[in-house]
Amino acid sequence: MKTTSHVLELQFKDELGKATKISIKNPTQGINADTAKASLETISQQKVFRGKNGLNYHEPAGARYVTRQVDTIYQTN
Repeated sequence: MKTTSHVLELQFKDELGKATKISIKNPTQGINADTAKASLETISQQKVFRGKNGLNYHEPAGARYVTRQVDTIYQTN
């Protein structure tokens, strides 16, 4: 059995420069660089998300689609 999942990762750096991300399951496909950049900038300017260390998602770093495929070859019921 094959299962495939799609995630949009919005990547940021916190106030210390450490990488952090927001993952969005089943995103809209075809988001372009301009839209991604504008979204990342809005999120970082609004300071609505904080990492596990309590620091703001300070600086946009990138966005990417991640596709994961799992091929199950054996599984008990």
